Amino acid sequence: MGLFDRRRPPPPPEPPPPPEAPRAPEGPFGAEKLAAHIGVTLLALEDPYETDVVNGHCSEAYKLGEERLVALEVLLRNNSRTERATVSGSKFHAFDDAHYQRPSVVLDSRIKQPALIEGFLLPGAVVRGWVTFLLPWDRQVARVQFFTGYLGDGVVAFDLALSTPEALAQRRAEARERRARGEVSQAIAARRREVGELEARASAAAILLERADEVRALEARAEQARREIARAEELLARLGLAARRADAEDPDDDRDPEDP
Repeated sequence: MGLFDRRRPPPPPEPPPPPEAPRAPEGPFGAEKLAAHIGVTLLALEDPYETDVVNGHCSEAYKLGEERLVALEVLLRNNSRTERATVSGSKFHAFDDAHYQRPSVVLDSRIKQPALIEGFLLPGAVVRGWVTFLLPWDRQVARVQFFTGYLGDGVVAFDLALSTPEALAQRRAEARERRARGEVSQAIAARRREVGELEARASAAAILLERADEVRALEARAEQARREIARAEELLARLGLAARRADAEDPDDDRDPEDP
């Protein structure tokens, strides 16, 4: 390196690479569709959605593991500048791969929370929540539809990718195993609570035995007090009876018999 090379300034740093263009959402998730002035976006699908809640809405098929819950997370946006919109989870319907319509589950404590409940969406406002469906294990969600309650452009639909029968059977087997493990865990937890309550009662009984002399002394004092109360009540009863007899036997000679 020569003298002139040492005085030469270092070369400028290379410019950073340009940012990558945002990728388009894969499938129906992340892409907004308009139903009139309401923008609808699917965010996630949980199939199956598992809960340990068992209530009066549970069918025998659900209890036997032949049906499952499917939860769909959605986002709704009111794109109008002037009109408010009514939204609810009941405005979503699922169509299975046999073209049967499956209404969303609404009044049921098994639904995934936070649920998309019925309410008003002001202009420009956004709401997000879960919508839950009930399907037999031999069916899949092929299409989800949202409607505003009006005809025409007030309806949008999203087509979902289907799993292979082998993949669906694998999910069902895994869900069955998780459910069995959960039932065993619940039974163990219930038994643990019972044993804990029994041990607490045993501890109280042991303390009571340690203070048996004090308990017996208290019982003796209580018995003595009961006897004294009984004697006093007996005496009062006798005095009352004697007073009534005295009033009946004491004639009033100064009073006119005709006076009332």
